[in-house]
Amino acid sequence: MSKDCQFTNNLSINLKYLMKTTGITSVDLAKSVGVSAETIGKIKNGLFLNPSLKVLMGICNHFKITLNELISKNLANRSQPASNEFSEIPVIGWDKIKDWKDAKPESSIHIEDMVSKSIFALHIGNSYGGVFPKNSFIFVDTALKTKNNVYVLVQCNNNESFNIKKFIIEDHLYLQSVLPDVNSLVKYDPKEYLIFGVIIGYHKTKFFKY
Repeated sequence: MSKDCQFTNNLSINLKYLMKTTGITSVDLAKSVGVSAETIGKIKNGLFLNPSLKVLMGICNHFKITLNELISKNLANRSQPASNEFSEIPVIGWDKIKDWKDAKPESSIHIEDMVSKSIFALHIGNSYGGVFPKNSFIFVDTALKTKNNVYVLVQCNNNESFNIKKFIIEDHLYLQSVLPDVNSLVKYDPKEYLIFGVIIGYHKTKFFKY
């Protein structure tokens, strides 16, 4: 069997299995993924040879599985459900950070082996000081304690705005801006700044050693 045929066969078998075990219809799954029910039907029956990555990831996100699981493995043989392997990280708007647990997420990201109820994601539209790439998602853990040279999400109590800073421990505690055009190495004063959480990494690219 060719690689293309194997890919199509695995995808068809796994999609049938996932839809059967969850009881979802082609119409409902199509709405979730953002395609037509006809497209889902063709994929399920092995008639769609080259579905786009966007469609495949839409299916993965709905069932909370990896792309590799969807196209390469026999999911019927798994001993545990996919929901135990993933954490659904809510993507929160910058204006909703303060009440992120109660805020309605803009979207969500499914991350393997990253199970925590204390993590949320923020979208970075532009490159942030060369540390975080343009159009990436940073992950903020509100439960981790700060330590030297970690990136933190900080709220300024004067105007309640949120910024990314580097936490530095020397003779005193400092907050350093990661933006090159901002001259800001300030002494950390909890009366002026609230450290909201530790940034543990950004989407798909890099995780900092903690």
